[in-house]
Amino acid sequence: MIATTVQGAAELGVVIHWSGELQRYYYDGTAFRRYLELAPGGSHAADCWFRIIEQGFYYSKNLDRDLLVAAAAKKRDFFLTNYPSYEKADKTGIYLSIDYRDLWRGCRDTGDREYAARYLELAQEISSNYSDTNSGDVAARMLMSIENEMGEQK
Repeated sequence: MIATTVQGAAELGVVIHWSGELQRYYYDGTAFRRYLELAPGGSHAADCWFRIIEQGFYYSKNLDRDLLVAAAAKKRDFFLTNYPSYEKADKTGIYLSIDYRDLWRGCRDTGDREYAARYLELAQEISSNYSDTNSGDVAARMLMSIENEMGEQK
């Protein structure tokens, strides 16, 4: 049944594929990007941006540092600047705090203490400024994880 639906969608130009690693189906997001090209300030722009960010987060494993920095900047712009009151913005904040943890780890592993400290500050910012949201809660857990990892290094 699902295979038939995926095939039917493909015949209409809608690409859906299975991620065995994540055990779920994903839409490639073409219509969301197209909507933003045609109506960047349209009534569904926040929904489209969120879907693109969410999809990017799930496919962002093993990004190099520059790509992860760019992905985090996109999330930060969405979450903090462009759509802070969007109903799912806090979920983007969760993705962002995970990006900051991963960036901190990468900087730590390469000995880049200055940037490691900066990503730690950014995670702390989400944790403290959004403490009453899911994002703040997840950011607080990311900080605890970082603190545990820092303690293990000593």
